[in-house]
Amino acid sequence: MRCHKLEQHFVMFTCLVTSSFVGNLTTLCRDRNPRDFCRWDVNMQQLKGTCSSIGACRMKNECTSFRNRCGDENVEGCMRSFQNLKREHGVLRQKLESYFQLLRQAGPAVTATRPRGM
Repeated sequence: MRCHKLEQHFVMFTCLVTSSFVGNLTTLCRDRNPRDFCRWDVNMQQLKGTCSSIGACRMKNECTSFRNRCGDENVEGCMRSFQNLKREHGVLRQKLESYFQLLRQAGPAVTATRPRGM
């Protein structure tokens, strides 16, 4: 039971972290002057690590694609990759919502609450 609780907290924490990274990247991508590929790349590397830790392969792949476009300083490519990343983030959030809903049905509501900020 204790392992299950720790797993839930990890998933909730990771969900918050990915949402935070996507929010930060949205702000960075809006700030188009100057285009700071280094900052974009650093943030994307951090998000990629978070995605890897929870097994979010499609998000991780989009992070890699975005980072490759940063290396080429391809703004349009970065924006396309970022749109794909946001779409995959939405898919991940939906899957996590379903997961939390199943946990709420299976056990006490205290152990399966949705993280704030989602």
